[in-house]
Amino acid sequence: MRGLGFMAVACAATMTTAAQAAPADTLGGVYSSVRYIEEAGDVLGMEVDLRPGPSPAIVVTDCEGGCSGGKVWPVKIDGRTIRFTICEEGVEMPSHKKSCPPMTFVGRFRADGALVLTMPGNSDVHEVLRRVRHPRPHQVEQDGCGKDQCPG
Repeated sequence: MRGLGFMAVACAATMTTAAQAAPADTLGGVYSSVRYIEEAGDVLGMEVDLRPGPSPAIVVTDCEGGCSGGKVWPVKIDGRTIRFTICEEGVEMPSHKKSCPPMTFVGRFRADGALVLTMPGNSDVHEVLRRVRHPRPHQVEQDGCGKDQCPG
């Protein structure tokens, strides 16, 4: 009997560990809040492609009027929370040098499957992205670089 109790505890511990490790794989995919504002003729929102695995990565596209980005960045996945830093290239500084100020985002997956992205220290950033059920291949990259300018 004593051996069965130990075996039950060992099985429960293994199942708990597996359950904690599984979410990263199930959370991967495309999430978007991108919308077209007809009155202004602008596209607004964010779109990400979360790619869990041995080297987790995220592709990020930001749309403010038009869309830019579409680049791959490393991402840290901790349960249902992600953290990543991107660099908004091409920002011209007063010295006329191009700078790349880093921007760190924290994402939390809600129970309904939405991804809420915030930027620590900037309360203006609070973006709710919904999972895209059937994304186009390389959707986030193409939206970020502009369909007419994307390679291949």
